[in-house]
Amino acid sequence: MGILSRVLFFNSIKFKINKRYLLLHDKKINMSLNKNKIFGYTALVILTLGTALIALGLIKYPEYAIGFCVAGVGFYAIAWAFNALKGRI
Repeated sequence: MGILSRVLFFNSIKFKINKRYLLLHDKKINMSLNKNKIFGYTALVILTLGTALIALGLIKYPEYAIGFCVAGVGFYAIAWAFNALKGRI
């Protein structure tokens, strides 16, 4: 592959990337996530992680179930605090 063909190849890639970039930015992207929804989704994710920790401790590692359950309850407390913050910040 000669130098001229490499330049033409990379220029075509750059044009395709720029064309895609222009197509994406011509449309208006409507993001409907406000602070309350973000806190709600975060609380849901943390609650899911807490449940997974408790289930992991009870099912896979029963000899360490106390530690996993305490950590899972801690995740529940953090999720509850995030849920309580909705609408206040």
